[in-house]
Amino acid sequence: MYNTVSRSSDDQTEDSRRRIDDIVAQVDAEMARRAQKLARDRYWGWLPTIIQDWVLGERVPPLRHKGDTTEGP
Repeated sequence: MYNTVSRSSDDQTEDSRRRIDDIVAQVDAEMARRAQKLARDRYWGWLPTIIQDWVLGERVPPLRHKGDTTEGP
């Protein structure tokens, strides 16, 4: 009888370890995915600023001199 209980406990322990390993693997995969997304977003984060600078540079002509409010040519 003792061996049966021991085997049952061992099986439950092994099953619990497998479930925990599966959960840890899922969490690790999700964290890796999020880290990769953040790295991609950080890498391309400069692009909107550059485009905005280009758009503003094209739309607004530089002032001829300080205080100039007349339209350019």
